[in-house]
Amino acid sequence: MKTKPVPIVGIIMGCDSDWPTMKATAQTCTEFDVPFEARVVSADYTPLPVISVPVESTALKGVDALLSIVQMSASVPVAPMAIGNARNAGLLAGQIMATGDPALQRSFLNFKRRIARESRTTNARLAAENSHGASHPKKPPAPLARSGAAQATPKEKQR
Repeated sequence: MKTKPVPIVGIIMGCDSDWPTMKATAQTCTEFDVPFEARVVSADYTPLPVISVPVESTALKGVDALLSIVQMSASVPVAPMAIGNARNAGLLAGQIMATGDPALQRSFLNFKRRIARESRTTNARLAAENSHGASHPKKPPAPLARSGAAQATPKEKQR
């Protein structure tokens, strides 16, 4: 009989209604073979640093949860994720654990290489779709803001 691995990541929720959001953390841990356990517990009582995911609420869209997370007592280190972004919590937990696990580190390096490859492919496709006669600058344009909103290039700022 195969023994169940000892969990190295704890998925801690304030209540079980958080599970639909936090399930993405569990799926990410499973994707990278990171053993985990999921529990309903107050984060104030955890002995380790906390990677926290504010869960979106109906009234304030999760801003209330985000604010309560960043107001955690000084004795509880917390790394807040974006509202509802449980996948990133799983990725961060896995990468932290990978610092002491060479096989897990290789798995994350492969993941990052795949993401970089996908990004280069997307950039090449965008360049091909938008090259219709436009001259290409010798220097690459300023990066886009992470939210998807375009950032003004230095030339545009001067106008």
